[in-house]
Amino acid sequence: MQTVLKKKLPIILVPVLLILIVLFFETIASAETYLDPVSGIRWVYTINDDDTCTITSSSYASGVVVIPEKIGSYKVTALGAGGMNNIFGGNSNNTVTSVTIPNSVIAINDGAFRSSKMLESVNIPDSVEFIGQFAFYNCTELTSITIPNSVTTISFGAFQYCSKLESVIIPDSIISIGPQVFCDCTSLTNVTIPRSVISIDVSAFFGCSSLTAINVNYENENYTSVDGILFNKDKTVLLRYPHAKAGSEYIVPDYVNSIGSNAFQDCGTQLNSIVIPDTAAGTIGEYAFDGCLGLESVTIGNSITLIDTRAFWECTNLKSVIIGNSVTSIGTDAFEDCTNLETVVLGNSVETIGDRAFYNCQKLQSINFPESVRVIMFSSFYGCTSFESVVIPDTVETLEAYVFNDCTNLESAEIHANITSLEDGLFRGCTSLTSVTIPDTVTSFGDDTFHNCTSLASITIPDNVTSIGSYTFCGCTSLTSVTIPDSVTSIGEYAFNGCTNLASINLPKAITSLSNSLFWGCTSLTSITIPASVTSIGSYAFYDCTSLTSIYFKGDAPTFERNALPETELITLHYSDKKNWTVTGGKFWANEYDFNYYNAVADMPAVIFNSNGGTDVPLQVLMHGEKAVRPTNPTKEGLTFVAWYRDADFNTLWDFDNDTIGDTDITLYAMWMLSDEVFAVGDPLHLRSQFMNLTQIQPYHISVDCHLAKIGAHILRTV
Repeated sequence: MQTVLKKKLPIILVPVLLILIVLFFETIASAETYLDPVSGIRWVYTINDDDTCTITSSSYASGVVVIPEKIGSYKVTALGAGGMNNIFGGNSNNTVTSVTIPNSVIAINDGAFRSSKMLESVNIPDSVEFIGQFAFYNCTELTSITIPNSVTTISFGAFQYCSKLESVIIPDSIISIGPQVFCDCTSLTNVTIPRSVISIDVSAFFGCSSLTAINVNYENENYTSVDGILFNKDKTVLLRYPHAKAGSEYIVPDYVNSIGSNAFQDCGTQLNSIVIPDTAAGTIGEYAFDGCLGLESVTIGNSITLIDTRAFWECTNLKSVIIGNSVTSIGTDAFEDCTNLETVVLGNSVETIGDRAFYNCQKLQSINFPESVRVIMFSSFYGCTSFESVVIPDTVETLEAYVFNDCTNLESAEIHANITSLEDGLFRGCTSLTSVTIPDTVTSFGDDTFHNCTSLASITIPDNVTSIGSYTFCGCTSLTSVTIPDSVTSIGEYAFNGCTNLASINLPKAITSLSNSLFWGCTSLTSITIPASVTSIGSYAFYDCTSLTSIYFKGDAPTFERNALPETELITLHYSDKKNWTVTGGKFWANEYDFNYYNAVADMPAVIFNSNGGTDVPLQVLMHGEKAVRPTNPTKEGLTFVAWYRDADFNTLWDFDNDTIGDTDITLYAMWMLSDEVFAVGDPLHLRSQFMNLTQIQPYHISVDCHLAKIGAHILRTV
């Protein structure tokens, strides 16, 4: 496939390259140069369709520059070729300090004066109608600007990073103030919005760290200001709070319903407290308080319904938040990186806690989840390193991945949620976790669920769990024993990797394979029993299990992948000669890749089921002292199965609940009875002989001539 692409790629690019080459040479061909005899500046220009010209670049310009009104017979109507190309060249060569633009110019194109870092003043005439994107971007010495009445729109980033710009006059002709127009103008102290403006982008004044007031002409039909704060006309939405506005506390007025997106973003350190009253019945918008480094406390009234995405992101000094009883949703990253947040009170209507909502809130010690909570989303408390305990109520229906990842001081977790899965990385890196309560509704453990929970010594896995993911208990160095219920059918790779204190584990009876690196580095594991259901053992499954000396196999020899077993001769494989194993001279060769021959001993006792002519019942290989599992009853035409006996004479019944196997094989015998038959005979001895002649048929509901008769080990009830 790669070869085909390599052959076709040049063919595909040919027409594109041809077009670019043609355009390049057309530009070169149409460009003209003019050497100004007075200033010595060589101007490069292109001729427009209307016999005017556009100055695209220049040479030898420095200091005070007056741009000519005409070049030859062509009136200069535009500056800049677009594409962010400064007409005075690159940063290092641009020493222009002052520019006078002639009255002939209509358009200052994109990037025309971009990064003219020595430019201190510019005279824009009334003829200019258009100021393009980034036209004066990063002109760091520019201190003031007067925009003429002819301009209707100030484009994206036109004066962004003009860090010494102190004042700007916006004329009544302006209809729209675009995105980031005055962004990061760090010396701008105030601005007046004229009556003509109908649209102000929320980012227009981002980073204006000296801005104390945004004033709006009272005749403006779309916006208004109160005490230098920008609102919509009816004052229901607070749009922009000036960065440097004086005052340590701000109480949002009663007439406000919502806090707009980015409204307080990057407010200075002077603002310490925000109170949103109960009358505010709307939302707190995206990035509303993002980066308010002085903010320490927030009280949200009982009418706000939504705290939107990153509303309080990186408020690094925020310590206390009270969320009112009407808030139903806390958005994505809402309080992310509030590294000093200590106290959060959730109102009783919160239903959803969004992705990373409290991510990296390092000082948050606990949180009380109200019973209204239904959804706790991805990584919502990731990195809350002071968390000590958590209780998830039974109202929670969704508990997503990595919610408590790296909560390194979390000691106990009680999950009462109505969930079916412990998702990926739920408690990963919770190095102090010692106690976990898991609801019976859980059917699966995801990948990394308890990865590196180094203090977790024990865990109870509910009986309904069917799968355990990869790396689930990887690095749980305090885990000493694990009981896995027989409901589990799959365990992922590295699930117990690095559990250095794991001394015992029972594997479920339905599992068919041991995944790659499953027990890698379990250095305290001395023995393990492999269920009969296992048919394959993955690569490095027992790698570096340095104390492992005995592996007991209940089934046929499984397939061993490369390096499945440790490279040591100290291990003995125990198996049953009733199963399919190829052992030569007491040695077993795992596969063609590994050169170790392992000691193998056929000392695993088996329970053999003799069905007395019924359907076959598989034998069971057991450990000494272990109980056999009651098999599915065999069937036999015309007869009904009764029970299993230790002996062929049916004197001793095998009790599956209590009887255990010894060191040697044992055979159990099936007893049968005629289906739905009743016999009447004269004496018990005759009765016994009749049943023995019926190939071991169990006596059942038989009429006899006496009140009670004992036959063998059985009491026959009189009818």
